[in-house]
Amino acid sequence: MKRNDIILGLLIAAIPALLFLNTWQAYRFDRLERTIERASARQIELFERNKRHLAGIAALRSPSRVEPLARNELGLEQTFGGPRVELIPNARRED
Repeated sequence: MKRNDIILGLLIAAIPALLFLNTWQAYRFDRLERTIERASARQIELFERNKRHLAGIAALRSPSRVEPLARNELGLEQTFGGPRVELIPNARRED
């Protein structure tokens, strides 16, 4: 009879422990689920922001924008024909 009492006592003690573990695991799951939801929302936000930046870069690099800017603002002219020669000043070397 003593052995049955010990088993019964262990079962009675195990029930609250198992309920506590189940509750703790549910809490951890909920917390991780919320963390994943926040990370997913942040990822979507950053992805959309990146798309807007790429669209802005594409607009700034378009030839229809660059050409008037080069001519009017920077005073550059487009050259046509033959080869170009660029002069690079030599750095003075003191031997």
